[in-house]
Amino acid sequence: MYWFNVGVVFRYFKDLEFLWLAIAMKLMSVIMLKKNISERSPLFKVSNFLSLFFIVSIFCIAKIPNFIYTRYVIFLHPILVIIIIIDFFMVLNYVYNNNLKFLKFKLMAPAVIFLGLFCFTIIGNVENIQGHLLEMNNRYKGPLDFTIPFIQENFKNTENLVIAANYEETSYMYYLKSKVIIGYVGNNLQEDFQVTPQVIAYRIPWRNHLNIFSQMLNRVPYYNYTFPVYDYQVNNYAELNYNFPEFNFYMNHQFVTRLPADPMFATELFIKR
Repeated sequence: MYWFNVGVVFRYFKDLEFLWLAIAMKLMSVIMLKKNISERSPLFKVSNFLSLFFIVSIFCIAKIPNFIYTRYVIFLHPILVIIIIIDFFMVLNYVYNNNLKFLKFKLMAPAVIFLGLFCFTIIGNVENIQGHLLEMNNRYKGPLDFTIPFIQENFKNTENLVIAANYEETSYMYYLKSKVIIGYVGNNLQEDFQVTPQVIAYRIPWRNHLNIFSQMLNRVPYYNYTFPVYDYQVNNYAELNYNFPEFNFYMNHQFVTRLPADPMFATELFIKR
């Protein structure tokens, strides 16, 4: 799991950030300044310290015994950008001071490499950038954005409701002030099973506690309501790089409301008759 997590972090900065640009600028700064100790300014030491901090942080974070989420490493993004900026201007400054002809190859090379790798990263993320622009101008709606308003519209006093949910139960607690039983973990299954909920919100992709929910649905009659939104594992997800076939785990950020290609994949809600 440790090296898998290291790989996840590496792929994140390689695919979504400017890792290759940082490596190129670092190599150029080291090669150009290694023979001239006097040229090694305090900025050179700062850049090397930040680079070491960046690398050590990745190997330390990877020790977390769980999937590495973007929120665990996002603080390293500004550090990477600072390293790139410092190294780039150190290289330009060194070349300029050692070659007065500004347009010569030695000075243009770092600028070309910088712009080339910058554009390479941007082009590789065009789809994500377009997606972000799209979601900024269009409201995204996940399963909860349909089920919670529906319950609010059909029940006057939602704080008196008992809702059985197998995922994102805290959202029903927060927005409806309802009592929610079962939940994702299922802390009190025996006690919760004795209760007959007025609403059942079962998210099929998780498949947890399926037997208990099936028995609840068969115990008393329920109306089945289907909503025009895909029954996604989560309401939405921040990660852009979290498809892991080796773990049979496919879940990434949704930029637009995902519609069900077939009614059987739509979000459902069961209301007691």
